[in-house]
Amino acid sequence: MNQTVQVLDGYIYDVDKQAMKLLVMNGGQLIDCYILPIKSSIAEDLYIRHQFDIEELIAEQVSSEQWNESGDIIISPDAILA
Repeated sequence: MNQTVQVLDGYIYDVDKQAMKLLVMNGGQLIDCYILPIKSSIAEDLYIRHQFDIEELIAEQVSSEQWNESGDIIISPDAILA
């Protein structure tokens, strides 16, 4: 994994976006990463079972600069489970 990309442990569930929000540090810059859409009832299980897969996907997207116009990374649950 790229040493400049650090995914902070844990997540916050964003009710309004129906998303898991993870915080990522990239070269000193804080980036929001959202996994959406996801129901709160399955968010914790997905995080626990696939934490390292999630971190790998985030690192890949940061490395290839795949963020939206707001500077956020968006990942679908299907991408994690693929």
